[in-house]
Amino acid sequence: MFITDFAEIIDILDASPRAYLYDTAAISRHELAFFRYGLTMPQAFIRDDVVIVSPTILDELKFSEDTGRYHRFLQQFPRIIVIDERTMVPYFHELYAPRQRALSHYKYCAIRAFQTIQPLADALRHADPGDIEQTAWDGYLTYFADGRNKGEYALLWLSAMLGDIFPRLALTFIGLDRDLYNIVDHAYYRFADIGSEIRSRRNVRILSDDVMLQALLRRGEAIDSLAAGYRDEARRVLYKEISDGIMAATMTEGAWSNPLFVERLQQGRIEVIY
Repeated sequence: MFITDFAEIIDILDASPRAYLYDTAAISRHELAFFRYGLTMPQAFIRDDVVIVSPTILDELKFSEDTGRYHRFLQQFPRIIVIDERTMVPYFHELYAPRQRALSHYKYCAIRAFQTIQPLADALRHADPGDIEQTAWDGYLTYFADGRNKGEYALLWLSAMLGDIFPRLALTFIGLDRDLYNIVDHAYYRFADIGSEIRSRRNVRILSDDVMLQALLRRGEAIDSLAAGYRDEARRVLYKEISDGIMAATMTEGAWSNPLFVERLQQGRIEVIY
């Protein structure tokens, strides 16, 4: 079911235009909607593209104790790749030579992923390139010993490495919690100036259930039953107001009932960001 072979993963990702990084909270919510209501909304976006999970995500799902539900849910996606954060160095050696250059790229990706965690980022900056793999992994385990945001940063770390190794690969995070958005936003959506943003070649998106519902409505699909099956009405949605056809420059947040959320989308009054 899962693709784990090094050579096969390299070939698949090298030929793939897109890949989806699936967060723990989103998998759990989508699995519930799949079995409770028979809904498959993520499949409308993923289709035949690659889904990437990490051992950290599988551990958070307690996948080793799975009674079969997660297996059956994930079987709807034809290509699921499991990439271990600890074994990415061979991918860099596949692409870069000599060894020092490969490790320098690996080091850069680790620093970028953990740039908001000052002690970890500093330790990585001062690490000898030959020790960077062990330093990065030890620091990761130490900082995330309590488990908080461990899965989110695991996916961010993978995205940084995948973006370096496969620069043409468009990456999309699928998540629900605000922490994931903040982490991805800081890593990919903040720029020193407008010129830097215009020149950026990063192709990274982040999808929430509310963003997917908005997209499906724009495709002309009815979303009332999907909203009932997927939405948490207490969740505070990040959005921009639209007035007279003009979208506000800044984001705000709000929690809406499912009928009110659908109504606002239909009226074109909001642009859902996350």
